[in-house]
Amino acid sequence: MVLINALVTRTRIPATLVAALLLGTVGIGVLVGGPGGEVHSGAVVVVVIASALWAAGSVYARSAPLPSRPMVVSATEMIAAGVMQLILGVLRGEPARLRLSEISAASLAGLAWLVFAGSIVAFTAYVYANSTLSNHTVATYAYVNPVIAVVLGVARATRPSGPTSTSVGRSS
Repeated sequence: MVLINALVTRTRIPATLVAALLLGTVGIGVLVGGPGGEVHSGAVVVVVIASALWAAGSVYARSAPLPSRPMVVSATEMIAAGVMQLILGVLRGEPARLRLSEISAASLAGLAWLVFAGSIVAFTAYVYANSTLSNHTVATYAYVNPVIAVVLGVARATRPSGPTSTSVGRSS
């Protein structure tokens, strides 16, 4: 995001910021694969492309003629993305593979968390931050979010679970 913004605005990136970006990138590498970890190159390429497109969109949004209310911007983005995902899912035949009886309460709770906290609240906050804070400050989300996700994942995995808890992807 910082690099794209520097190209678009024709500004120089301070050396301290370059050092911080390199350190953050090394940290992300450790979180993703770590020393001796298995890395799937195809997945890495997809993530890098997605990140670059997100960064370009964020830089564009700073000067684009968007509605003044962040919630309207968020709603527009989520409706458009939802419609596109629905169309893609139908084209891939996913409705035929859906088994409503196999959806657990834990899965529904996770979905509710992602919809409200992970999408509505977080994306609205991001849109607001992107329109009011410096590009360098907003870009730190890419380094902070993975660390928070890992910490929350470890906390969730190590806490005692009751007889009704389930995990995603585990089969009986």
